[in-house]
Amino acid sequence: MVVAGTLERRLLAATTTGGQWLLADLSGQPHDTRNWPTWAQKGVRLHQPSDWLTTADLSPEAVTRLTRPRILLAALYRPEYFPLPRFPLATSVRNRRCRPSRLGVLQRLRSSTASSTSRAGIT
Repeated sequence: MVVAGTLERRLLAATTTGGQWLLADLSGQPHDTRNWPTWAQKGVRLHQPSDWLTTADLSPEAVTRLTRPRILLAALYRPEYFPLPRFPLATSVRNRRCRPSRLGVLQRLRSSTASSTSRAGIT
């Protein structure tokens, strides 16, 4: 299952047992009102584009695009000096830029071996 897109127009994509995908526009708007990126126009074939919930055929490239690239941000810090890691990398801005085009996954890795994931393309 993949959740992608902006907060206003979340797209839920889930695989079915027949190899097709189930796509749901969580805003309740029909899929044909969505501004699809060029790669999605070529790689996603909606069965009922005028509905908010439909099955679809996704090309292997579209599946890869929805689930990748995975971006790993690493920041070294010392917990005894800084209880939380400091990210001067504008992570929230990067997430906002990635979501509309469903670019992938943004993950932060901390030096204490704990990590947190923010799914930029899959939130």
